[in-house]
Amino acid sequence: MNFKSKLPITILAVMFAVSACQTNNNYADDDTGLVVAQVQQPEPSPTAKLEAKLARLEAIFAKLEATISRQTEQKSVVVVKPAPVVISKPKAAPVPPVVVTKPEPKPVVVAAMKPKLVGQPIKVAKQRIQILSLDIFSLVSDTTLSKQTRKTKLSQLLVDYLNIPEIGRLVMDTKYWDTTNKTQRASYLKAFNNYVLNIFSTKFDRFDGKANPVKGFTITNVEVVGKKKDILVRSKISTDTNIYHVDWRLRKDNGTFKIIDLSTKGISLVLTLRGDFGGVLNSKGVNGLIKVLKNRKV
Repeated sequence: MNFKSKLPITILAVMFAVSACQTNNNYADDDTGLVVAQVQQPEPSPTAKLEAKLARLEAIFAKLEATISRQTEQKSVVVVKPAPVVISKPKAAPVPPVVVTKPEPKPVVVAAMKPKLVGQPIKVAKQRIQILSLDIFSLVSDTTLSKQTRKTKLSQLLVDYLNIPEIGRLVMDTKYWDTTNKTQRASYLKAFNNYVLNIFSTKFDRFDGKANPVKGFTITNVEVVGKKKDILVRSKISTDTNIYHVDWRLRKDNGTFKIIDLSTKGISLVLTLRGDFGGVLNSKGVNGLIKVLKNRKV
């Protein structure tokens, strides 16, 4: 409490209290007189009177102090205004730019013209024989190779061009082929594979680069034959002394054409072997033929 600011008020209050006490004392004296007239009571001592007056003064001071405190508190009250509530709007998410993509133009599909089927198998079969002949006669004309090495390389080359399983089926009579089991067929075709490769390599090995070199190879005719629509390619092989007419019969197998027969001077290799194998089959059966093929030398 600030006593400097309260000092004038306090002095006034004391003076007012003393005056009041004097007035009250006068009243008290008057009252006492009246009371004495009515009831005879003992008069309080001067000390008791003084203590009573001091008690009344303390009560008056307490009331004044309480009043002054209330006035001071009312003046010192600071009204704090609440801060304004700021409501912030949520930031809107950025809108991505609109990308307008033009649809890619569809490629114009130009339908390819279908090749004419007439003549196409003939052309493929003819090319197969042309390539084979170049490889064969290049190999047999190599004078640096021994006879056995040349035959071995010829056999390896012919594996890709001959349909050996089909040739093996054709040279065996149908009644024997249909009665063979899987094991017999596997053994027969294995023995026949070595046998027929030996036959073909021996036929072409005659065109030795030293004794009978090839001077030219010409395809004379190509045609479709038989129910299977095989391609027959007729050719002519020229040497210094002879002209050989060789016909190649090809049948389509797994998308390509492979050789299933070879004819020289009009004699079919398949028909020749069928007649040869027929006698063995009639006398010794399929197992007997397999044994003969394993031991036979061309």
